[in-house]
Amino acid sequence: MRLLQRYRAGRVRRAEAEAIRRSAHFDALWYLGRCPEAAASGLDPALHYLLHGAAAGHDPGPGFNARGYLSAHPDVARAGMNPLVHYERFGRAEGREVPLRHASSGADYAIILHAYHLDLLDELKRRLAVFPDGVDLYVTYPKNSPRHSEAEIRAAFPRAVPIAVENAGQDVGAFVQAMERIDIGSYAFFCKLHTKGGDKLPELWRAALFDGVAGSPERVAQYERLFRDTPGPMIGGARELYLCGAASLMENAPRLEALARAAGLRADPAADDWGFFAGTVFWISAPLVARLMEVLRGTDFTVEEVRRDGQLAHAVERFFGLLPCALGGQVALASSVDAEAGVTLVSGLPEEAPRDYRPMRETLRDIGNRRAALRVERRRAATVDSGPVQGDYAVLTPTGDRPVAFNRCIDMVLAQTVRPREWIVVDDGVLPLTEQMRLPGWVTYVRREARPDDAPHTLSHNILAGLEHISAERVLIMEDDDWYSPRYAAFLLPYLDDHDMAGLNRIRYHHLRGSAWKEGFPPAHTAFAQTGFRMGHASAHLAAVCRTGRAEIREKGLVDRHWWQSFEGRKILVGEHPRLHAGLKGGFGRPGLASGHGRHEPDYIPDPDGAELASYMGDDARHYRRWRKAFRKPYALCTALDHPGAALPRLPEGLEDFDLYVFAGSEAGVPEGWTVIPFDAAEAGRPGARRKPKIMPHLYLPDYEWSLWADAGALGRGGLGGLGAEIPRLIERETEAALLAGDVRLERPGHGFWRRPGLSDPELLVRRHNSPDVARLMAAWWGEVLDGAPARAAAGAAS
Repeated sequence: MRLLQRYRAGRVRRAEAEAIRRSAHFDALWYLGRCPEAAASGLDPALHYLLHGAAAGHDPGPGFNARGYLSAHPDVARAGMNPLVHYERFGRAEGREVPLRHASSGADYAIILHAYHLDLLDELKRRLAVFPDGVDLYVTYPKNSPRHSEAEIRAAFPRAVPIAVENAGQDVGAFVQAMERIDIGSYAFFCKLHTKGGDKLPELWRAALFDGVAGSPERVAQYERLFRDTPGPMIGGARELYLCGAASLMENAPRLEALARAAGLRADPAADDWGFFAGTVFWISAPLVARLMEVLRGTDFTVEEVRRDGQLAHAVERFFGLLPCALGGQVALASSVDAEAGVTLVSGLPEEAPRDYRPMRETLRDIGNRRAALRVERRRAATVDSGPVQGDYAVLTPTGDRPVAFNRCIDMVLAQTVRPREWIVVDDGVLPLTEQMRLPGWVTYVRREARPDDAPHTLSHNILAGLEHISAERVLIMEDDDWYSPRYAAFLLPYLDDHDMAGLNRIRYHHLRGSAWKEGFPPAHTAFAQTGFRMGHASAHLAAVCRTGRAEIREKGLVDRHWWQSFEGRKILVGEHPRLHAGLKGGFGRPGLASGHGRHEPDYIPDPDGAELASYMGDDARHYRRWRKAFRKPYALCTALDHPGAALPRLPEGLEDFDLYVFAGSEAGVPEGWTVIPFDAAEAGRPGARRKPKIMPHLYLPDYEWSLWADAGALGRGGLGGLGAEIPRLIERETEAALLAGDVRLERPGHGFWRRPGLSDPELLVRRHNSPDVARLMAAWWGEVLDGAPARAAAGAAS
């Protein structure tokens, strides 16, 4: 009989050991690593746990709290059964909960992370990197979900304890269910995180929540010290998302009042001055969690379609904030706008917090504006003394048949305090831009030939051609016939950290010939010329808009309005900003088809002396001052003062038909009657740079068909040689260019004339500005000046 009993007992032990061995909660290697006596015994790990491990208080694996199971189910303890054997044989089928073990022996707090949106797991892993390595991590996920699995959670978060929960109550319900299975008393506080989604600017909302709670290792350390060493804090998070509870009750008042009564609180949610964290990402003390769990169970949340408001999860979101205020606890707040600000303790709602209701989108947009504005200011301050810095972005510039405008645009792009990594230039002009000037070597030049089916306004075609060549993630539009402040890129780029589209909301036009200006604030869009975007959703939508073939886009180029108003992604119109851009009309560019080009439009404000222009352009206004001339003579006479202190000589007679222009660094030494044009800043310091206006006057004086260049020395000697008087005869003979160097006179100079002895630097030149042949000839000459060819040729001739 005893032999039979021993046989039966042995068979039962073997069956129970096999049940342990097959359990998903048993990890043999993990068990042996934490139970040295099991490793020393030589017994099978499952058998050792059955006979000795459970009785000694050991857990079979990281996901099963043996003592917690016996505490939660005293009938099992009374029966003397092995807790894991009971769960596998009976508990699972009976739906008994498995309290989780304390994930480590040293941590005094734990992170509770709800992983619902799987596409955000990589972002969450980056966010978790700011926490110390020893912190316990529990990750909840919806059970019985075809999209979620324990294996996926373990792969994403190897050191985490996965917790499968009912998909009820969103992240709030998941948190309550997790707390039912965790030994709350073994921790001092928790950090609650989740994959915040939704349709209210979710990326910005999530960034603000996480930055306020765990934006950096330093911020995490500040919260840790407060919750460890200070008795007051009960909850903490992003200051800007700590909203007035009384003003944000909405449909949640009945449920919130019921929760307060159940907790024994004397609180009036509609009247008291309390706050809550919109978005439920926060730090929270363990005693406050224990108090919360006195009135809540996971089964209180039901599986139902998520609504915007009025569900238990929304009431509990507010109860997290009402409870500490009613108990007299303090709230720890850190700015989600200023990452360098410290964590501070407050009692109740801070004085500066709004007491009225604000739509969440408005609150988030304000946070986004303030975040970007602070980044802009700090970046600006960092570059004040350091000069231009290299940025990681692209500039996109559509152009065509406006080389003068593009020449100015080169200056403005290179003047940016944050310079672009790439510049995509799309040109569909009749005469290619590269035949009229030398482009910077790092420019990506896209030549788009005209097609018979092109729209009257080709902007949409050029945009599509340019998008294909962009490799940078962030892109700024810079139109060549507009004005841009050197701070344009530095100001606008930070807004693209949190948005797919960003634009300056104040649209300003300045009509150069009309000496007038106007500005407006469209409510839902801004000008294409002052817009930035990220490649991806925004660029794909831009391409789709360009392909629609709408009449306004084809005939007037109004891409901006349709793009901005129909884009449903993250976008921001920056309302408060310095004057960083102006749309210039009646000047360098070709006549436009949209609003602003007519100088007599009734909403233009006169600016006869250019004071308004100079008020925001500063020294740049000198480039545009000459456009205020009401009357132009037939021809232009140009010269240059190559060094400070030089002066212009008195002019000879016979130049009554010429307007007088001098290229100079300042107006010092320039007599009355001359108009100063500044040298190009982009060419400063380059060998021969000040010869550019002499060689290519068509890039500066497009409104004159003919010009006469005279070196200042030739003017001083009266050495015009009668060439100016011959312009009408040259026109009659269809001679588009002529030059004089000493005694050498040359009409219709051919390619490479500057390489001939004595002609590398002629004193006098007559040229026709609107001649493609002359433009090509002068561009080739200027290219060889930049390459140093004339100097080499002159040296060879001399030898």
